Amino acid sequence: MRAAMLILLASPFAVAAPVPKRAEKPAAELKLSADPLVLEITIQNNGKEPLELPYRVMPLEHFTIELRGANGKSYTIPRLGENVTDAKPGILTIPPGESETLSLHICHYMPQVGKPGEKFTVAARLKLGDKVYESKPLTVDE
Repeated sequence: MRAAMLILLASPFAVAAPVPKRAEKPAAELKLSADPLVLEITIQNNGKEPLELPYRVMPLEHFTIELRGANGKSYTIPRLGENVTDAKPGILTIPPGESETLSLHICHYMPQVGKPGEKFTVAARLKLGDKVYESKPLTVDE
């Protein structure tokens, strides 16, 4: 038995089983939570460097936020801060391994997708340079 094992191990045809690669986490992840009035977007920095979002008015200007009503109507919230004149630029910095939560009052946009009391689904995308990070859609029941 030992001789057979040695021959097999010494054989040039012996093939080692490939080690499955662990799927790498994206540099940033978006997680959504909401009640009928407020959407919270949590940005998790999985990278090894600080994640920086330079902004002109607010960090939410990097996001595309879409709402879809139960009736099929959809609405994309306009880029926030486009028409603000008293802009206060800054940088949102998220250290490696940490997260930051941003809030948005979505009640202002609800009439675009449905009536009060209807379910709606929300999704968010964050564009950073040439990368786009998407959240899983979240369905909210008013």
